[in-house]
Amino acid sequence: MTGDTPAALADRPRTDHAPVDTRIQQGTPAFRRTALALFLAGFSTFGLLYTVQPLLPEFSRHFGVSAAGSAMSLSLTTGTLAVAMLLAGLLSDAVGRRPLMIVALLASATLSLCTALVDDWATLLVLRTLLGLALSGVPAVAMTYLVEEMDSRALGLAMGLYIGGNAIGGMSGRLLAGIIADHWGWRWASAWSRSSPWPAPCCCGCSCRLRATSRPVAVACASCPRAGARCSPIPACRGCSPPRSC
Repeated sequence: MTGDTPAALADRPRTDHAPVDTRIQQGTPAFRRTALALFLAGFSTFGLLYTVQPLLPEFSRHFGVSAAGSAMSLSLTTGTLAVAMLLAGLLSDAVGRRPLMIVALLASATLSLCTALVDDWATLLVLRTLLGLALSGVPAVAMTYLVEEMDSRALGLAMGLYIGGNAIGGMSGRLLAGIIADHWGWRWASAWSRSSPWPAPCCCGCSCRLRATSRPVAVACASCPRAGARCSPIPACRGCSPPRSC
């Protein structure tokens, strides 16, 4: 006999069916795979976005447009990207974070490669606008994916690597496209920068290295004294639904 009253026994937390933390811990192989995949995804996204910037003078000469007109090839892409990110986040709730990022990279690679083959300025602008729509699938959900999958102690490093990939990709896209355009013309620069070095390995990295999102699912909480309480299986999110003391 412990001397506890029935009310005290009912209020005592029970530890059976304890939830298991499934989030990615820093230093594990899963962390390295995920961080590398999202680094490459950010690298590819902003590399594809900004490769046209050193090509604007070539566009003016080849298509016979003004300097302001040639800048539309970049402005339309960034403007569409900014607006489409608002919708891509909602779409990822329905189809999943990982599938959306993979499809976005594949579509952006295809659309970008087509820009090297066109000989009409209006068609190029349409392709660049669609490219902004396709690229929005990565930055709109990448950080959400990290928040859902990473342990809180690993989140800062993972986000830093992703943001670093964005910056390095944007810089590399401008630099390498400009060098190739000086030697072989804008079509070769466009074809090279939009094919082998970015989307292909990034799509492989995202599909092979990113795991499907493990969203918290409400399960019966054995440590809740109240009947019918539901809790998240992730310890850091142990609030009941509706909120109750576990």
